[in-house]
Amino acid sequence: MKKLLFIVIVAVSLGVNAQIEGGKIIAGGSLGFGTNSGETSNTTGNTTTTTKNNSTFSFNFLPEVGYMVNDNLGAGLGIGYDFTKTTMYDALGAGNTTFDNIQKDGIFYISPFVRYYKNTGDHAFAFAEFALPIGMGSSKDLRLNNAGTGTEDDDPTKIFSFAAQLSIGFNYFLNDRCALEAKWAGLSFQSLSRKSEGTTAGVNWENKTKTNDFGLGLDVTAISVGLRFFL
Repeated sequence: MKKLLFIVIVAVSLGVNAQIEGGKIIAGGSLGFGTNSGETSNTTGNTTTTTKNNSTFSFNFLPEVGYMVNDNLGAGLGIGYDFTKTTMYDALGAGNTTFDNIQKDGIFYISPFVRYYKNTGDHAFAFAEFALPIGMGSSKDLRLNNAGTGTEDDDPTKIFSFAAQLSIGFNYFLNDRCALEAKWAGLSFQSLSRKSEGTTAGVNWENKTKTNDFGLGLDVTAISVGLRFFL
């Protein structure tokens, strides 16, 4: 999956003495999307069969606002949304029937963060950031038969996510309020739980799954580039 991550906030002021000071407002955020699709062809003799591969679409948006407590330390909060749609073609069901299964996951996030800045030049600052994203949402399945009609889950799966992320980065000021930012997602931990429940034939049921992931981003895909504003 190719993913584009960029920051969009509008700034209206120019200046020449770029610096980070206590009392300034930090503004930024992230907007990203990605797609993944394809097909597979098999040829036997004069017959060619083409099948669609599973496809995904994702979208996320997380604006952030913070406050510089002093000349080095800032704290703030991000509030956003993460959406993923996964389509599995020709899934095999009961009685050897096939269907297309569409799964939609939507999660709302709040993400408190703290940043520590260190001046490294006339217009340059390095920083370390610690964030605690917390998310809640749901997952719904839609099954489509060969006629294109289908049914959606009556009981969506509930999703809860908790993460801890340590990132490092670099700001280079283009003027006294706008800085070009490169951010490297270093250490991260995420705990993701899913819970579904309902009633079948008068019997209550409940399913729970939980996964814990720990990661260290060492490649260029863990680097995002955008803008950060100090107002």
